[in-house]
Formats: sequence, C-alpha cells, structure tokens
Amino acid sequence: MSARQRVLIVSGSVENIPCGISPYVKRIADGISKRDRYELSILTSDDPAVNTDVADDYKVYPRIKRWGPQRAFSICREILRLKPDIVHIQNPTIKYSGWRSVTMSAVAPLLKHKSPNLRLVVMQHDIALSRPALRCRFRALFKAADAILVSNSRDYKAVVDQKINTDKIYKAPFSSYIKLHKRSAEIKAQSRRNLSIPADAYCVVFFGFVLPERNRSEEHTSELQSHSFISYAVFCLKKKNI
Repeated sequence: MSARQRVLIVSGSVENIPCGISPYVKRIADGISKRDRYELSILTSDDPAVNTDVADDYKVYPRIKRWGPQRAFSICREILRLKPDIVHIQNPTIKYSGWRSVTMSAVAPLLKHKSPNLRLVVMQHDIALSRPALRCRFRALFKAADAILVSNSRDYKAVVDQKINTDKIYKAPFSSYIKLHKRSAEIKAQSRRNLSIPADAYCVVFFGFVLPERNRSEEHTSELQSHSFISYAVFCLKKKNI
C-alpha cells in the first residue's frame, strides 16, 4: 500500500473565527479526512478562538501570529515544517484582507521556489467583487498555483482575465451551510409579531455578516432604501462572542 499524501490547508480563518471562509474550511477538512489516501492538517492563525481539538482525524496548528507579504518567509517556514505534499490555500480570509490580501501572492512563489515538487491548490474567493484594477494583486499567486478553484462563473472569468491558463482553473459551486426549515404560515406570523412587524408589511430579511471594512452595511442599506415599497428590513447577523 502506498504512503498517504500529506495535505495541508492554509487558512487565516477556521471554525470559531468570524469569517465566511471558516465553515467552508471545516467542510473541506471533514471531507478530505475521511479519504484514506490523505493525511490532513490545517495551518491557521495564532488566535485564542481556534479549537485545536475540533477533530480526531486531523490536526490544527494555530501558528501564524501575523499575516502579510512581509511575513512570507516565516509563513513559508511554518508550511514546510509540516512537510506537505499538497498545500490547499484559502484566499483571501478576514485575517489577510485589505492590504494584507497580497499575502499569498508573496507566499506562493516563494513556496514553489523552495519546494518545486510541492503541489499548490488555491481556493480563490470573491475576486469578482473587487475592482478590476485591484485583481492583478493575485496574479503571482495564480501563476504559482498548480490548480485554482472558484465557486462561480464571474470569479472564473475574473481569474481568466489575469492571463491564467484555463487548463488549471476549476469551477466548484458551493452548497448552503445553513440547515433549512419549512416555513409555515404560523411561524412567519409569529416572527412578525415578535419583531412588531405588521402582517401586511412588505419585509426583506438579510442574513449573514456585515463587515464595515467591506462596506456591506452601507451597500445593503442604500439598496434597500432604493425600493420605496419595502416597509421593513431585518438584518440577522452572527453574534461575536465577547
């Protein structure tokens, strides 16, 4: 029997860190760990919220104290210490957003230089949401990668626009992380009563994260205000533990 391949997921965010990538990483880790041919581990942020005992069949290493392009050498050292055969990078995450979003564009070429046989797989999130002029900041990451995953057609096109070979770009649509429940008329009526919303009012509900640094609150509020027939808007947000 051949030796199992060592897969390392590199992500600034994992379970218990408020970020849309965190539940995705958990799903991917749970799926990979069930395949006998792989030995899985996760390298993530040195954050007190990280639970290193989240699973029995893979290890979580919260070792990265700071993310940023200037930390590329130290991040590479931590990755290579774990001796992976395949590195699966999540890009970007809340831990390396803003000016830190170029972190992996510095890390990936350095990794391939230090370990040419290393297989590098990138999961690129939401590149199409950024301004076209800023998307080039990920080009070095895409060039270094052996495979690039995106979740939708607009991100696929945004990666292709960076002059990346389509042979290594794959589209893998997401499914919902939320368990859906049937909505009866009584449940909807009770919810309106709990929120003091009249039964005949037109109501729109937003569910998810509102991150000021990504201007989501302003975008959603202005969009809702542009529709005069909407009487109520309800924001259901994730509560951060204090």
